Amino acid sequence: MAEIKLRYLNREYILNRTAEIEKLIEEIDEIRSKIDGYTDVFVCGGASIYKQMINYCDECLVTHIDATTEDADTFFPNLNELDGWHKKECLLDTFDDKSQLHIEIWRYVKGI
Repeated sequence: MAEIKLRYLNREYILNRTAEIEKLIEEIDEIRSKIDGYTDVFVCGGASIYKQMINYCDECLVTHIDATTEDADTFFPNLNELDGWHKKECLLDTFDDKSQLHIEIWRYVKGI
């Protein structure tokens, strides 16, 4: 079974990708209660984890890579098309000489 591992303050929490959304949210609430008082919690995962957690986020750091591919089948939600999300600031704007790609990292915020 595939799983997502979250390590925080030397504790490891395991979130199963195959868990139903209610179970995942219950586990996230349990994690949040253990890290109460900390302001930054990062969600890393695959498409299903992002889709399930996007409504619980108030900020996203999104990497934009100027490239196209024929076989891409999974995408991060387009925050420009979701109600309440706004592109706030560019944190990185660079051209990678090795890959010959333009890369940007943007901070999106919800509700501002």
